[in-house]
Amino acid sequence: MTWAAQEWARKQDVKGPTKMVLVALAYFADEDGLSFPNAESIAEYTGLSERAAVTGRQEAVSLGLVQLVSAGGGRKNPMRVRVPLKKTMHQVQGIKGAPPKAANPAPGACFKPETMHGGPRNHAPGAPAVEAVKQRQDRQTLSTVLSTSTRAREESPEPPVEESVGLQDSPRPKTPAKTDFPADLVRLCKAYPKPKRPDPAKYLRVWLDTAEDRPPVDDLLDALAILAASDDWKRECRRFVPSVDRFLRERLWENATESDDDREDREHTWSLEKNNRIQDELEPVLIARKRAGQISDHDHNVLYDQARVTRSHEDLTALIEHHRTLLRQAIALAPDPAPVATAAK
Repeated sequence: MTWAAQEWARKQDVKGPTKMVLVALAYFADEDGLSFPNAESIAEYTGLSERAAVTGRQEAVSLGLVQLVSAGGGRKNPMRVRVPLKKTMHQVQGIKGAPPKAANPAPGACFKPETMHGGPRNHAPGAPAVEAVKQRQDRQTLSTVLSTSTRAREESPEPPVEESVGLQDSPRPKTPAKTDFPADLVRLCKAYPKPKRPDPAKYLRVWLDTAEDRPPVDDLLDALAILAASDDWKRECRRFVPSVDRFLRERLWENATESDDDREDREHTWSLEKNNRIQDELEPVLIARKRAGQISDHDHNVLYDQARVTRSHEDLTALIEHHRTLLRQAIALAPDPAPVATAAK
């Protein structure tokens, strides 16, 4: 630390963390003004965060307050700056507390141990008394900077340097919404024969990792229907049903084998169930949409045929809910009926 550096730091017309970092750079500067403390040392000395310490040091360089000697890299080679000192500590005149320059002793001169280093006997240079004065002045300087920074932060509506735009931590990636997942993954999770429906967010990674190996989602749904009817997957409340992760990574859909008779029975059962749901659930909605003027007779027939080619209950349910939503929108946008005028008696 040099007294000239401390005096220089006090006189700089800057506020906030930059001023605190200047005081720290001055504290660590040698007699030539060279200062290269790492961000951790500056943060420990000033009480700032390491990010704020780096920001303040960069701000001091950009403002021309200190000269960048080397950019450095890492903890072992920190950034070097030079504090613009014109005189070293022993050359500064008029600074209170600066020790006078001692004259060169004559050859063979004898020194008393008490005065040889300007302190008590058996003490190295920088005796406790001198160090106490230095530490007290450092604390006073830092206290002044802290109070000035606090007042400036309270009076100024602008954020401090460490909170400026571009220096904030990167925002955390938000959790994808349900509509952000691939539609085929959502279909697979909805059709998966588990007591509790799997969450697509949990299996998004394995879905992307197996994109090149797995068959189309319709084939996966057919395999699920076959496996769900097997004895292993049905027994004991489906406790033996593997996870979606295992189903995809271990290619368990290849185990879905059935005889021709079983396949015909399964397809026939699904066809009956599908036709019943179309007549009971979808057809009334399509008729209501046609009466509301949303669709024509031709559209009604096309949508009806579209429902008949669905391959799972989940797909049919999604289609029915879609038309119900459109019908509710039509009802909400319909104008109120005009009041009926009553003839005067």
